[in-house]
Amino acid sequence: MTNDKPKNMMEVAKEDFQAYLERTSRESNKSNSQGSLTSPRHPETKSNKAAPIAINPDTNSFKALFSPKTEALLNNFSNEQKLIIGKVWRDLLDLFGKGKLRQEFGDEPGSRFMLFATSLNSESYLRLIKNLTERLNDDKDWPPSLEKFNQLKDLPSEIEVQDARRRLLVEDIKLADCNRVEAYIKKHKKTHLRALSERNLEIEFKRLYNNSFREVLYDIDIAKDKQKEEVAKIVTQEARTAYDEKRDSYKLSTDNLNTMGPVGARLTRILTSINMLEPETSEELTRKEQAQLAAQIISSVEKDE
Repeated sequence: MTNDKPKNMMEVAKEDFQAYLERTSRESNKSNSQGSLTSPRHPETKSNKAAPIAINPDTNSFKALFSPKTEALLNNFSNEQKLIIGKVWRDLLDLFGKGKLRQEFGDEPGSRFMLFATSLNSESYLRLIKNLTERLNDDKDWPPSLEKFNQLKDLPSEIEVQDARRRLLVEDIKLADCNRVEAYIKKHKKTHLRALSERNLEIEFKRLYNNSFREVLYDIDIAKDKQKEEVAKIVTQEARTAYDEKRDSYKLSTDNLNTMGPVGARLTRILTSINMLEPETSEELTRKEQAQLAAQIISSVEKDE
């Protein structure tokens, strides 16, 4: 006897998702063999300039599916943006099912969806798909609103957060083995990492990682690394002043003198009384004060971390 019980939206969406994975896997293998696509990556490299969403040639055929009203909206975008809008719309329908998704966004993409689609790059698009898939598998509210879409495209997946927690707190991996977000936490948020409570470890670590992830998206990690390097450079490569030259010259001239005993003590008093070393100029004093301040800043930052 066959089971004629109708499938709910989650079951249908999950089946569509499996079919989508099989199809996109074949497309990806074909495209990679042709060298036309680059794999999307999340911000784990020093360059955060993500590639645009890869468009397959058959995306051009999507335009024929849209009504004249939608075509009029698409005319506000470039040809490349039109293809991206078509791809994102097609992929979401294929991936998560047409029924309830269309109840949320309509039968065709509207202007807000079009603007959202054109804001995506290869990295944010991959993050969006991963997060939507997790929500579907966890039976969370489906489909999320477009506002939630905007949040999900800039958030790591739950699996990535869990993996980072294990790597940072359990394995304590070396800095060289970290991705960008993990390295940012290790270098600039050690205090926050140590302050995590055992009772709420999962929630607090997720909040820390998500906040760090967003900051890395905007290259704040690179800016902080550069700032720290500049401060260190001021301290280690302080320009020599005229006073430094005179001090070294005086030291060389007196190194061979025997300053032991009463004669040496008297010679020292004479050299001091005639003030062989001229006082520092205001410019030299300012420069030294700046170097001392920079050293204090580095010490304070390292202490906080």
